[in-house]
Amino acid sequence: MFFLKWCICLVLAFVGTIREVPATVWGKTSEPAVRIAALDVPDLEEISSQQAILLDRLRRDLHPRQIVLKYYSADDLIRVVRQGGVEFVIADALFFASIEHELSFRYLAGLVYPEAVDADHMTASTVFVKRSAKRLSWDDIKGKKAWLLDANSFGGWVALRAYLGRRGLPQGVFDAQPVEGRDAWSLIKEVQRSDDVVGILPACSLERLGEQGLVDLQALTVIDEKKGAGLDCRRTTDMYPGWILASMPATDIQLVRRITSTALISNSTGELQWSFPPSDLRKVHDVLLDLNLEPYAKNQERFWQQFFDRFKWWILLGVLIVIALVFHSFIVACLVRSRTRDLHNAMIERQRMTEEMIQARARLQRMEKIQAVSLLSTIIAHELKQPLGAIRNFSLGLMRRSEQNELDPRTLQLVTNKIIDLTDNASKIVTMVRSYAKSGQIERTVENLGDVVRTALQTHATTQEKGPAISLVMPDELIRIEICVREIELSLLNLLKNAVEATREEPKPKIVVTVRRVEHHAIISVTDNGKGIRAESLEAVFKPLHSSNPARLGLGLAIVQSVAESHGGRINAVPNADKGVTMEMVLPLLKDKKE
Repeated sequence: MFFLKWCICLVLAFVGTIREVPATVWGKTSEPAVRIAALDVPDLEEISSQQAILLDRLRRDLHPRQIVLKYYSADDLIRVVRQGGVEFVIADALFFASIEHELSFRYLAGLVYPEAVDADHMTASTVFVKRSAKRLSWDDIKGKKAWLLDANSFGGWVALRAYLGRRGLPQGVFDAQPVEGRDAWSLIKEVQRSDDVVGILPACSLERLGEQGLVDLQALTVIDEKKGAGLDCRRTTDMYPGWILASMPATDIQLVRRITSTALISNSTGELQWSFPPSDLRKVHDVLLDLNLEPYAKNQERFWQQFFDRFKWWILLGVLIVIALVFHSFIVACLVRSRTRDLHNAMIERQRMTEEMIQARARLQRMEKIQAVSLLSTIIAHELKQPLGAIRNFSLGLMRRSEQNELDPRTLQLVTNKIIDLTDNASKIVTMVRSYAKSGQIERTVENLGDVVRTALQTHATTQEKGPAISLVMPDELIRIEICVREIELSLLNLLKNAVEATREEPKPKIVVTVRRVEHHAIISVTDNGKGIRAESLEAVFKPLHSSNPARLGLGLAIVQSVAESHGGRINAVPNADKGVTMEMVLPLLKDKKE
């Protein structure tokens, strides 16, 4: 054991001597030197020893070609790599993940512990304290002082930071500080001195010191301990790839092959050795992303900067469009405001005109009421002329018979009944005319149109002193219709009276009343051979106060038209081919229930 410790000390002293000079050079030849850049870290002496073994093997395999090895800090190594000043790089996976978005490295080999399955399961953090009888949790060590070797070490601190963040634990769960001396043995001694101190080392560091007899592993307790599953070392965090040998993109491929083969055979049994490189660095990228480290530091700001640089002209166009839309909206708003003001003024003017129209309509209605009263009295006088004339004639007849002593009781009774019927008719006419003037509802019944026409003809014959004979043409079938009997009789009496007036001067007057059915309508026609109506006067004959006889009022046809329209029908004036005119009253038939 003493001899093993003495050999390790010699190797470490040799590596320290290498670091004290700017570069280590083997061999001289006309070929350009092979430049290798290595990341300088204080917590991995074993890795430095493996680098020394690799360089010694390269010196022999590539002799007499020069081999130049230089150690750089992380920032300096990034600068050298970006400048292309080396052919090969030896660094941890954290370094390569932070810069591989800029350069396409060729990963040639990866360092593997004897306890690791492959290069993907090499790096982890181990958090430990002085031996405790109970299983400790993160709450038990919260607020304690923590010693570490290097705040930039992947396994020594960075992996633990990501582990704490993923479990929702603050990175300040304990006070982490670099230990004096910056070596693993000094850190462990600090932990063993106090129960209030926490140690943080890369995974497998405890095992290496335990193999050397420097540390009693049973005297230390690992927090949240894990073991196996790819790395047979006591650890706290997840596992990640470790150190990698990579070539620059422009390095000669033949040289790359020789360096790779030399690295893979420069191994010793039971020691850290070169093996196949990691399959990928995605887990390392996740760590950088979680901790907001390069290349993900200020990732959001960088994204927006790149986005602006890429789409600045489109952004400018969009801004101009927005400005144009705002200006357009302003113009439209002004126009809408102006239009709204105009509409408001128009509405006020319309309201004023409406009020004036309402007032004018009220005045007109008052005038119409006055005219209606006058027209109503005229209509009553017009329609009562027939029954009153008949009553007068019957009364005069009774007087003559009485003066001549020819009045017998039977005749008196008959004439008296006629006068009573005519008086009732006059009363009904007054009621109908008032309803017509008021446009009120009049009771209607279902009647046979033939019976109504016959009754009207009998009434006409009774009330007329003399006149032409009237012919009736009517089918035998029943023509059922829903009407106001008194209105239809009154209308037919008006038409007959007009026909009698029209044929008064004819030597052979002729009046024909025809009742017929045409599809869904019944038509009552009164045809005469009188003087007729001029074509230009056909439309005017139905207007109130229009008459060809100056002695008459001209209300009869207006009343007939009103009655026909109130029954859903119409009145037509049709000139005859030879002489006279035919007045047609068209009325709708009673609808069948099946329809």
